[in-house]
Amino acid sequence: MENKKRIIKIIVCILVAVAILAIARPVYVKKGSDTAQALAENFMSKQAYSLKDYEIIDAELGEFDGRNYIQVAYSVQPKDGVHYDNWCVGNGETGKDGWIVDKSAIVWYVNVGKIYITGIQANTGF
Repeated sequence: MENKKRIIKIIVCILVAVAILAIARPVYVKKGSDTAQALAENFMSKQAYSLKDYEIIDAELGEFDGRNYIQVAYSVQPKDGVHYDNWCVGNGETGKDGWIVDKSAIVWYVNVGKIYITGIQANTGF
């Protein structure tokens, strides 16, 4: 009976770990890689459900009150419908062919060694 409980606990732990990885989608940054660019790509890839396309113009690492962030300048081409209105909020300007240009965001992240996890949401300022 004790073995069954232990096996069930192990299975639950594995399922929780897999769920966290699926949601957080951490990124491994190789030595010599541009960490800010890798984190910006990771953040934007999490927005794929609402975007047709995106372009990262610039990404810089920073720290504020002991928390790490990336400041990202980018343009997006949202999917049609309600997603377009959501992407217009905050900053940016309407561009050609459904693009919203000159957007910027502050994305908080955590890291353990070379593994980074970016937030799903972003702020337009502190």
